[in-house]
Amino acid sequence: MSRSAFAAAFKAKIGTAPLTYLIEWRMSLARDALRSDTRSISELAAATSYATS
Repeated sequence: MSRSAFAAAFKAKIGTAPLTYLIEWRMSLARDALRSDTRSISELAAATSYATS
């Protein structure tokens, strides 16, 4: 399946584009972790794939 076909099928099924879904999911994980975790922001960024190299 091509990327464009996958993106179209994903959006039809989920209601949002794959990248948008991924960003929202990562931000949700980070938000939940900030509320309940003792890790630093930089550790949370790394855990949610937002760390800089």
